[in-house]
Amino acid sequence: IFLAIILSQVYSHAYIVTSIFLQVYYREYFLTSLSWQIYSHKYILASIFGQVYSCKNIVTIILPRVYSHKYILTSIFWQVYSH
Repeated sequence: IFLAIILSQVYSHAYIVTSIFLQVYYREYFLTSLSWQIYSHKYILASIFGQVYSCKNIVTIILPRVYSHKYILTSIFWQVYSH
């Protein structure tokens, strides 16, 4: 009976240790997945920011060209008008 009590205590301790280990493992897994989600979100945000930046850069390049073309067309129009 005494041996059975000791064995059951050892078994319960082993069960507690196993459950703690599983909780720690799941927490580690959860933290790993969370860090991956944060990393992927960071990557997505970085790519979106890069796209926005490149679009802004393209717009910055296009706008002066449009403006210069408008200026050229206006000058041509004025030349034609003056003639």
